[in-house]
Amino acid sequence: MAITPVMSLGLNGNNYNTSFTGRKNNNDGFEYQSNEFSSKKASALKAVPLMTLLAMSPLNTANINASEIADFPEDMIELVETSDVNDISSVSAAASSKVILASKQFPAKGQNISGYIVNLVNTEGRRGSGFDAIELVTIDANGIAYNDMPATVKAINKINFNIVSDDGISQGVLPMTKIVSKPNGLSVELSMNNDPIAKYIQQQIANNPNKDVIPVNVYNRTLGLTPSATFQNNSRGNILDKSTGYNLTGYTRTAPTKTIVGDNGTYKISFYKNNADNKPLVTCEKTTNPGNQFRVGLVIDHIANIDKDEYSSIVAKYTSTLLQGNGTTKIVLMDTKLGNELKKYAKSSDGKSAFGMFTGWDTDYKVFGKGVITQVQ
Repeated sequence: MAITPVMSLGLNGNNYNTSFTGRKNNNDGFEYQSNEFSSKKASALKAVPLMTLLAMSPLNTANINASEIADFPEDMIELVETSDVNDISSVSAAASSKVILASKQFPAKGQNISGYIVNLVNTEGRRGSGFDAIELVTIDANGIAYNDMPATVKAINKINFNIVSDDGISQGVLPMTKIVSKPNGLSVELSMNNDPIAKYIQQQIANNPNKDVIPVNVYNRTLGLTPSATFQNNSRGNILDKSTGYNLTGYTRTAPTKTIVGDNGTYKISFYKNNADNKPLVTCEKTTNPGNQFRVGLVIDHIANIDKDEYSSIVAKYTSTLLQGNGTTKIVLMDTKLGNELKKYAKSSDGKSAFGMFTGWDTDYKVFGKGVITQVQ
C-alpha cells in the first residue's frame, strides 16, 4: 500500500497539536537540481498502518457486529426520567410533548466547543415505544450545555475514499464517517467527524423498535492526485500508460540501468547527463509502458491532515514520485518502495542532484458531508 500510515486522532483520545500549513509549489516544471530535506514535527508522528486502521475501524462496514458493542450494555436504551439526566429536561417540557428517553455525553473539538450530549427522543411523549429522533446538544468551553438549542441529527454518512494514482492502481480505501445535523433555527445542514458519537447512535438504533430513525448512507468516492501529488476529487485514471517518455536528445547515459521491484510494479531506473552542461538526469520506466522513460522530478513524503480540527481527524502519510513525460505531461505515482529506492540514488554518485526531495510536505483538507474533499488554505 502506498498510503503506509493512517491514523484517526479521535479514536485513541491522543490528539496531537499539529499546526501544519500546506507547502505550495507553483513551479510544476520540476526544475529541482538539488536535494532538499525539511524537518518537521509531523514526520515524527506515531502512526498506524492503513490496513490496521481498516481492521479496527468500527464504522467501515454497513452492519455492526456483537464484538463492536461489547462495551455497551444490551439494554442500551434505558428509559430515564428526564429529571434524572443532568437537567436536560429543561428543554421546554411545558411547551413540548417530547420525552428524552436516554442521554450520553461525549467529548468534542471545535471553536468554543468541549463536547456534545446525544439525546434519544420520542417526539410524541410515549416512553414505551423507543425513540424517533436524535438530538445533539452543544457543550461550550465552559461546560455549559445549550439544552434549549439542540440540533437534530439528520443522517450518518459513511464515506469510502478509494485512492488511485496516475498508473490507475488503487492504493487502498480510506474510510470515514460524517454525522449530518441541522441546528435549531438554521436552514443549513452541518457535518462533523466524531466516531464515538456515530458508533453510539448506530448501536442505539440497532436496539430501537424503530430502525429507520435516520438514514445511514454509504458513499463510495475516488480520490486522485493533482500534478503536485495532493488529493483531488476523482482520479485522472491510468495516464502513465497513455503517455510518451521524456525527450532524451542531447543526453548521455552515465551508469547501468537498475531495476526496482516496487509495491505496484517493476521499474527501470536509468542515469544520464546533459551533454551541454553535464547536469544529471534520472529516468523511470515502468514495465507496463515499455520504451517510455520519464524524467524523475521530485520524491515527496506527504502528510495529509484530514478534518484536523474535528474530534476524529485523520492523518495519512504516503510517498509520491513526480514524473515528467514528453511536453507538459506530469505523472504522479504512489509507490513507497519506488520512492524509497529513488531517495537512495539521490544520495549516490549516479543520481546526486538529479531531482528534488521533500519530507513532511503537509496539506490540510476538509471533507464535506457526502464525500467532497477540498484543500484548506
